[in-house]
Amino acid sequence: MFKAIIEQERFKKLLAGSLANHEVSHAYLFVGKKGIGKTMMALEFAKALLCRGDEKPCGACIPCEKIEHGNHPDVLITQPGKGESAIKIDQVRKLITTLPVKPFESDLRVSIIKGGDKMTPEAQNALLKSLEEPEPHNVFIITAENLEKMLNTIRSRCQVLSFEPVSDAGIREILRQKGYAPGEAVDQAVYSCEGSPGKALEFLENTELESLKIEALNVFYAILKGDTFKAFAFSEKIGKDKNASAEVLNFLLVWFHSMALFLEGAEDDGNPYYSWQVKYASVLTPRQNSRIAEILFEFMNTLQYNVNLRLQWESVLLKI
Repeated sequence: MFKAIIEQERFKKLLAGSLANHEVSHAYLFVGKKGIGKTMMALEFAKALLCRGDEKPCGACIPCEKIEHGNHPDVLITQPGKGESAIKIDQVRKLITTLPVKPFESDLRVSIIKGGDKMTPEAQNALLKSLEEPEPHNVFIITAENLEKMLNTIRSRCQVLSFEPVSDAGIREILRQKGYAPGEAVDQAVYSCEGSPGKALEFLENTELESLKIEALNVFYAILKGDTFKAFAFSEKIGKDKNASAEVLNFLLVWFHSMALFLEGAEDDGNPYYSWQVKYASVLTPRQNSRIAEILFEFMNTLQYNVNLRLQWESVLLKI
């Protein structure tokens, strides 16, 4: 069951068991980092719940095909509106009004809330009664990156499943299925994605972001050699995009962790950034590496707030 999902075997077994034993919960909370596969699992589980085939989800029956194409009337998806960063109370109220109504084509209605941690507190409170006193024939699947942003009362009324990072081999298999041939680009995507298939795909599809990461390595290297001039132009460029800042910052945190291992003697010439590690080792001490990692972690903690990114990047780079 759930052959479309690579790894996450524990969750696949648990969900398959709940289906086989007719013990499906009224609400699930899928938690994990961005791109880990939470939404894909939610959709595959929805297919399994509504599937008319023998082996669920079969992927070939009418309900499975409708869910795949996003047009099944009994699978409702709620997420932040276009250009919005939060799920608002009006969206949740609209969803709640549908719950007492009998499903149109199936025995169940599946309500998927993508980015449950992006619901405003008011929206979460509005949803609470529907979880406390669930209407029959309804199943909720909520996805979230940050469990701490979910109300305790919401969490306690859901079956929480925390997704694990996908192995390098699993990431490579997913990329192969998407049509990406083995090579340096795939190696770099696997190295950079921190076990997130979505991030690996984004890496391969977004050449501009990859260029920013390489530029960041160049800038940090130049600063370590005593040239701070590049810091200002780079800060101006990357400071215009919060998402790009977050992606590059994540990459740098992974990078300096790998440098800590490299400086301790854990060489890996199969690493796609091996030549960069050799360059950095000539100008970077373990103590400096540790200090840079601390600075980057501090910066990461400020990204959730409305800060002047250009000034923040300048401050980080000039502290090195």
